[in-house]
Amino acid sequence: ALLTAGGMIWGIETLRTPGAYRWLDIMILAIIVIFWLVGVMMFISTIINLRKKDSSI
Repeated sequence: ALLTAGGMIWGIETLRTPGAYRWLDIMILAIIVIFWLVGVMMFISTIINLRKKDSSI
């Protein structure tokens, strides 16, 4: 959680300063968001699977 928050803050700080690295920062932020969404989806799917196992028992 600290790494993603730090990445978000770092991305926001770099977006404030215009330059050639803006597109790179946008790509990095997009990758971070995609990985975060994938992690959340995997977390939800594992919770659903655990609940299914609990209900089947």
